Parts: sequence; structure tokens; C-alpha cells
Amino acid sequence: MFKPQLILILSFAIINILLVSPSSALNLSRNLPTSIRDMEYFYQHQKVEALPGILRTLERERKFAKGELRLTTAAFLSEIFKQDPKTGADILARGEKVSLDAQKMLLWAVHLSNNDKLDDLSQKLASSHDSRLKSHIGGSSPNLLDWPILKSPAVLNMYWGAFFAYANQKYLDAIIDAAILHASLKRKGLIQDPQYNSSMAVCASLYEMAPRHEVVRKRLAKRLENVDAGITDTLKVILDQKTSNR
Repeated sequence: MFKPQLILILSFAIINILLVSPSSALNLSRNLPTSIRDMEYFYQHQKVEALPGILRTLERERKFAKGELRLTTAAFLSEIFKQDPKTGADILARGEKVSLDAQKMLLWAVHLSNNDKLDDLSQKLASSHDSRLKSHIGGSSPNLLDWPILKSPAVLNMYWGAFFAYANQKYLDAIIDAAILHASLKRKGLIQDPQYNSSMAVCASLYEMAPRHEVVRKRLAKRLENVDAGITDTLKVILDQKTSNR
């Protein structure tokens, strides 16, 4: 139903349409990964009982075999595990019956939740995996905001995944900060800056999300109130979209 491409695999030519022509930008194809769409459903309805079904669907479609989508889902679940350890325990209790790729996702989710109430259950799952995975997880910060959003395609999707659990504004602000950085670099003509293309992709992700979610539009508009006009001109393309076109 939906295209499974990652947000950050948008071609630079299409993204540039976003930054130049508001009218033609409305023809941007939908590029959200399927997993993000499922997380949007949870965000909109807040039905914890739907989580097992969402996870079964993603596993059946072999989404967890892809590292980027595995981490996106882990970031999403980690926010739920933080606030609702009982739901986390219920999901982890089924962990031995899922695929190894799904188990890896769950181990990352527990790590990012930093919830010690889930440690015992996660240790049971970890026993099925090699030391390389454990070392990778152990060497990574449990605080997602320590992961540089412009470092890789996976990290931006992780921020969106975490946001769509309970609309935690700190993740949305980090995304908007990166978009503002891009507008600033563009204004200064610093298109060769190493962060230019990565931050351009962040703008593209906001272009996808803003028409779909009022909270995203409102927060972006609020943040732009305190930004120089030369920068807001670029980002207002995102706000000028009509939700009916999505």
C-alpha cells in the first residue's frame, strides 16, 4: 500500500523542488517508511492493545531485517517502555517466540528506554545473540538525543519514531533545529558544507509530516517566529501546504 523507502533516500532533485517551488512541491511522492505509518496510527489513536498487532505485521513483512527500520521501531517502543513498563514486559515476554531480527529490535528498545525494570526480560533475549550485538548496544548512548540527527538516515527516522509514541516535543524540536540549520546554510550559500545535504533531507521529512499532523505544523510555526526572515522564507514552504493534498 505504501512505499517502503526511507525518508532520507529521497533524491536531491526532488528535495530541491521543496525548497524552490511551493506549487510543484505538492507533487512530492509519499516516501515514509511503512513502519512510520504504523507508528502514526498509534500516535493518532493511543491504543496500546494495537501494539502486538503492529509488531506482528512488521515482522511478517520482514521489516526488522533492515537495520534502519529495526532502529526506528526500537526508538518508538523505547518511549512506550519508559512510560509503560508493564506493556514493555508483556511485549518482551513474547520475545522468545519472535524472529532473531525482532529480538534485536526489542533489545535496542530496552536499551533506549533505559528502564531497569525490563533488564531481566531483556537478558533472556540477549542470551540468544552474539557478543558483537551486545557490544554495539552497550557502546551506544541510551539517550536518543545523544545520537546526532544528521549522522545517518537511520537516526532521523529514529527521532520520528520516538516522537510518534507520545508526541514528545524534544524530538520534534531537534528535527526542526536541523531544518533551520539547512535554511541558514542555504541563505549563506554554504551548499558545500558537510551538513547541507543531510539537513536538506530533514526538511523533506518535515514536508511529509507537517500536512499530516497539526502538532508538527504548530510547533514549526512557533519556532519560526524567532528566526530571521531570510531563513523562514525557505521553511514556510512546508507550512504553506494544504492538508487536502495529502
